[in-house]
Amino acid sequence: MIIHSDDFGYKNYTDNKIIQLIAKGNLKSVSVISNMVERKNLKRLVKMVNSSNNVKIGLHINLIEGKSLYNNKYIPSLVDRKNNLLGLPKFFLKLVLKMIDENHIEREINKQITHLEDNGIKVTILDSHEHVHALSPIAEIVEKIARERGIKKIRSYKNVKNHTLIAKTKYGILKIMGLISHFIYKGKIDLPSSWKIDSLENYSYMSWEGEDYDISKLKDKALILVTHPYLPFDSNKSYFWFLV
Repeated sequence: MIIHSDDFGYKNYTDNKIIQLIAKGNLKSVSVISNMVERKNLKRLVKMVNSSNNVKIGLHINLIEGKSLYNNKYIPSLVDRKNNLLGLPKFFLKLVLKMIDENHIEREINKQITHLEDNGIKVTILDSHEHVHALSPIAEIVEKIARERGIKKIRSYKNVKNHTLIAKTKYGILKIMGLISHFIYKGKIDLPSSWKIDSLENYSYMSWEGEDYDISKLKDKALILVTHPYLPFDSNKSYFWFLV
């Protein structure tokens, strides 16, 4: 199984731990929160990746936390007066009320990619903080950006493998939210594009799985465990067997 780490840039302490895991060969891919990561940690990540060719770096698209990389006058529907991105509840409310400008979403995502590229990182994967690209119109905007910038991989919700009741419930709720958002923005009952991407890889989210399930018993070689090492978000930490 492949271990992927989300949320590089969220906390300085965990960034240090993630870099150590890369050095040990325990992580095959990492997604970076571009607007929150410290520059010194980006430099360390670049250095580590350059010496370890098998590690892929993605953008963990963040539209809901921290400060925007843009001045608020360019993306006013996404931020408050202090340039802070809206929290998830307010973001989702504005999204379903169609109060967020789609151009602002596209600008912010492109800015986050450019920020990583300017610091020497080749972005090969697009995924998102709190699964915002599971919703329309974000899913379709991400697909457009990936096509324009030659980024070949977007994390798909079509190939998610859930192993516990709580994970299946969370997945079902997210799917319903995706259906609602697509109906609001596209006028038809269907799933956003991020639910239709064919992938040879399967994903399991350790933040969704129940704590009693032992993920290490699975034998699916195509399975990618999406983790948040040393952060409190993963309710299931049985993947730590693969990190020691």
